[in-house]
Amino acid sequence: MRDFQKPGRSAVYADNGMVATSHPLAAQVAIGLLQQGGTAVDAAIGAAVLLGLCEPQMTGLGGDAFVLIKPPGEDRVVAMNGSGRAPKGLSAAAMRAAGHAAVPVYGVEAITLPGAVDAFCRLNADWGRLELAQVLAPAIRYFDAGVPVAPRVAQDWAEAMHLRLQGAARDHFLKDGRALRTGERFALPGQAEVLRRIARQGRAGFYEGEVAEDMVASLRALGGSHTLDDFAAVAGEYTEPVTGLYRGTELVEHAPNGQGATAILLLNILSHFDLSALDPLGAARVHLEAEATRLAYDARNRFLADADHTTRLAHMLAPETAARLAALIDPGRAIAQVAPLTEAVHKDTILITVVDRDRMAVSLIYSIFWFGHGLDPVRHRFSKSRRRVHPDRGPPERGRRRQAADAYDHSRHGAAGWQGGDALWRDGWGLSTGGARAHRVEHGRLWHGRADGDRRAAGLCRALLGSRRAGAGDRL
Repeated sequence: MRDFQKPGRSAVYADNGMVATSHPLAAQVAIGLLQQGGTAVDAAIGAAVLLGLCEPQMTGLGGDAFVLIKPPGEDRVVAMNGSGRAPKGLSAAAMRAAGHAAVPVYGVEAITLPGAVDAFCRLNADWGRLELAQVLAPAIRYFDAGVPVAPRVAQDWAEAMHLRLQGAARDHFLKDGRALRTGERFALPGQAEVLRRIARQGRAGFYEGEVAEDMVASLRALGGSHTLDDFAAVAGEYTEPVTGLYRGTELVEHAPNGQGATAILLLNILSHFDLSALDPLGAARVHLEAEATRLAYDARNRFLADADHTTRLAHMLAPETAARLAALIDPGRAIAQVAPLTEAVHKDTILITVVDRDRMAVSLIYSIFWFGHGLDPVRHRFSKSRRRVHPDRGPPERGRRRQAADAYDHSRHGAAGWQGGDALWRDGWGLSTGGARAHRVEHGRLWHGRADGDRRAAGLCRALLGSRRAGAGDRL
């Protein structure tokens, strides 16, 4: 029960749909699409696209998407991997010959093919009820008219502009050479036009024709090997999720190249400790979670890659592996040496979860990793996604997909997600305290903010139901 004498927010209850995401305009658009008769997939796509304007440092049309869907009336979870590959012409041998041990963070070699638009078009066709043009219409209006810059977005913008924004992107994403400030209006009419093409032509409006030609020309001018054939061949794919149990709760995650196995391993390690006996914010518990996280990330870096090059996933998820790693944790001191992270750290992206009246549930991650590469097509104004991996971790001719994490944690009770593949410690923190420091929707209840065990806040209603007072969520 929440203490109403202390600062905080109450859970939200609803019957016909629920949305949780990071910007109020996106949540409003998603609710509007549900009210128009759209499915949770329609609502998630429409809101996610808008977040490319509201939070341009986090996501955009040049990015990727990972989506988990629970169909209505079913217990199964469907996974859509909408992460783009590296171009076919990218050669690991050539990068090594140029002196690179890893893909340069800000080099053109780091720019992958954008997979999100293809995934959105396919998901709308397979799981949507509204036409794609109807789903994109609210975002198009906002991209044309602009939105006020939110405080957190303004902070990120100022921090990232000097490192991330280059070339034409500085013209599109800066105002008089500076980051936009809180409350200033930001519009992207060029992207509105791209969205109109997608609304009319589907994926062909993005991966073929003028938009694709603009992207390829920009990339080739920087020395990239990207081709029109690469863009035309982009295709998301349905995959089989990986699962794990933590104290009776099933965690459903994306398989590699997704990072979801890392969250499962992290929880498997933490299951060897009695976390419930420790202060959730105390030093002893934070130490255990930090050490488990370091070990899980180290395993991720060793074991995860493209699906066809991940050979030890079963070993990573085996209980014996977690037991051996847990035995390395000393409650009194930090592990002296864990292999250092050799790749870019990604704590950013957007996440939206939606449940509709039919109990279809969606958890959608959509990312470009903080303004992506910071490079824009000259005419159409959207940042391109980037990711950094070791050249040995997948064949260049197949390309490399980005790793990302998404979660649907429940015994089919709720959808959740954590924003950024390098923030997976939140899985362990959230599930082990009975909630999540993340967006989480559970059959008509919305959790948000910090979870403190059982957060079923008591209602203020004084009416009586039988011999007891009404509680939160009771129908009057």
